[in-house]
Amino acid sequence: MTDQSIPRPYSVDLSTVMPSELEGLWQCEGQWWRERLLWDISDTLTALRRVVERRSMLRKAVRVGTQTVGYVSYMIAGRLGVLSSLVVSPEWSNLTVGKCLLKATVDAMRQHGVARIESPCVSMHYPSLVSGFEREGFQTYWRDFLRVDLHHEHLPMQPQPLIQMEPWWGPHLGAFPGAHPEAVAPGHP
Repeated sequence: MTDQSIPRPYSVDLSTVMPSELEGLWQCEGQWWRERLLWDISDTLTALRRVVERRSMLRKAVRVGTQTVGYVSYMIAGRLGVLSSLVVSPEWSNLTVGKCLLKATVDAMRQHGVARIESPCVSMHYPSLVSGFEREGFQTYWRDFLRVDLHHEHLPMQPQPLIQMEPWWGPHLGAFPGAHPEAVAPGHP
């Protein structure tokens, strides 16, 4: 299949998409959270199904041909837009699909008079999409996910010092031409 024979992605309102069309995306998203972060998001996905069925949230989807290959959900609070999730099928996790979805979403938010867009978590398992976000003007701030198993007792850890100072003796200083002889402490190797 050549690049010319691959249909171009296009965005649609999620209200035109049946929840069953998103099932594969939701399964993929749930699997990623389970495997990478050890989190079960099945309750969240169940709630998303209900929201999509009721068509009660602002969302966009991207299709290639007749296949829905990604979606984004967002909220608007006054002049603030919040992208709450962006999911793209692994088979279509290229910049073209993500860019189409992102551009349609940013344009829709602009139509609502949004002055700023934030996103706490967007498609973490597709870091290649970061460049598409940055082309739209987003700034990237990486974050770490920390977790603790509350079902097991944990011993408190001693904080590690950020810097550990160790003296340099004669043999170390020999590697620096011009080192002062008095810098070498007598009686140390």
